[in-house]
Amino acid sequence: MYCQILFKFESLEDKGNLSYTKVEFPGFDGNNETTYLVYTRY
Repeated sequence: MYCQILFKFESLEDKGNLSYTKVEFPGFDGNNETTYLVYTRY
């Protein structure tokens, strides 16, 4: 999902006040989202 968001963001001609940091994937929290983190590493 985030790949598509970044792809569309990069293809925008007029990004307005939207910055890359607003659309990048922040990652998973190893303390509270361990299940998601382990799944994606698999």
